[in-house]
Amino acid sequence: MKRNHRRKNRKPGYGEVRKDVICVEKEEGLLYDSWDRQDDTHAYQDVRRSEIPTHNGVVRNKNSEHLDKAMEGFRARAELADRDIGASIGNDFSNGNRGMARAVKGAKKYVRSRRRFHENKATRAMMRDADLLTED
Repeated sequence: MKRNHRRKNRKPGYGEVRKDVICVEKEEGLLYDSWDRQDDTHAYQDVRRSEIPTHNGVVRNKNSEHLDKAMEGFRARAELADRDIGASIGNDFSNGNRGMARAVKGAKKYVRSRRRFHENKATRAMMRDADLLTED
């Protein structure tokens, strides 16, 4: 399977797993059985961290290096119309369904066009009301 459009400007160390060690002092009466290593005074726990930034702190197990925008939403506020407009995309980008980029583009286009429609409608209503006031 050929993968196109991969990121070329990755940071050094992007996607690598970094291993850190947490060290705590032992206290009387506490059990440290689940810790990886311990000696008479300290307990140690190995922690692995990935260098992949995510929007919600969850690293997904994917082979690609693209940002995952599954289950995200887009919203806009139409101030003149006093409305909130929103759209969200799903999580099914498999065979036969739209790709993630097209789903994101469609959601953004929907929000922007609905916002423009409601703003234009409110503007026309304000102009019509102003015309009625000046005729009297």
